[in-house]
Amino acid sequence: MDIKKTVKELVDRYQTFDPFEIADQMGILVQKHPLGRIGGYYMIYSGIKCICINSDIDDSKLENTIMAHELGHAILHADTEFMFFKGTLFSESKYEKQANCFAAELLIPDSIIYDNPDLKKSQLAVLTGYTEKLLDYKRL
Repeated sequence: MDIKKTVKELVDRYQTFDPFEIADQMGILVQKHPLGRIGGYYMIYSGIKCICINSDIDDSKLENTIMAHELGHAILHADTEFMFFKGTLFSESKYEKQANCFAAELLIPDSIIYDNPDLKKSQLAVLTGYTEKLLDYKRL
């Protein structure tokens, strides 16, 4: 599975890197609700793809990461439902790694890394506003 290629095709098709905008244009229902310790989940309800994001998240970068991760599941694992409970956003399972790679490819453009070759991962994290952990999933 070439996740980088899949993300590039989506960005080219929808002309945005915004996971919320892509989901909207794809007809994926996105809702926000208080979910306690759950960051978000993807499910199919009566044939409709749905993503729910925890409305209590007040960090826009974390919200984008969770949304991009869930969008990754909706695209890469279309017929499977995923719910993320505490600590599983960066789980080591195959499907979770794939969704994390999707999120990293969507949210962190290659140009940020190529244009700043001397920056360390910690500095790139500050520059992008995304975590070093998300940067670990970025492929060049």
